Amino acid sequence: MTDVENVDAALDELGMSARDLWIGYFAVGGNGSLTEVEQWLAGSSDPSDQDHDLLAQAVNDEFVSRKLNHPIPYRADR
Repeated sequence: MTDVENVDAALDELGMSARDLWIGYFAVGGNGSLTEVEQWLAGSSDPSDQDHDLLAQAVNDEFVSRKLNHPIPYRADR
């Protein structure tokens, strides 16, 4: 499973939309557009390492807020 597939699977598990992810990504410092996030999730372009880590942070923060483990690895952790 690719990094983006991991994020996409986590969104399904959490019941989050691409827009929800984008809001979380923006909140932790991301500056990509909603369209870019949607393209990353669709696999039509790849996020930079930094953008991937911000997406992972947004998803992991949601897992933690629900008192769940944070399963999305950061690029540096690979």
